[in-house]
Amino acid sequence: MIYSSSEWRDHYGSPVTDSRPDWLFSAGDRPKQGDWAVWRLRFDGTVSGISGGVDIDVARIEVSREHSAIPDGEGAIGHEVEEKR
Repeated sequence: MIYSSSEWRDHYGSPVTDSRPDWLFSAGDRPKQGDWAVWRLRFDGTVSGISGGVDIDVARIEVSREHSAIPDGEGAIGHEVEEKR
């Protein structure tokens, strides 16, 4: 999953498809859109050992898994793997 702006994806040629779930920001209320995979709830959380605010996200792992494969022709990058003998 890549958390990015549409400008970043356009610049680097990252695949963008409507079939992919979104990573949404919605302060306080659960997103109204139903197909989100990650909800960025806040950006001012605290974590021991980190100075400054951190994101607090809610992830729907089942949605991420369901949409994790990138079909051929939609930007999937493949390579041959040599079998070690």
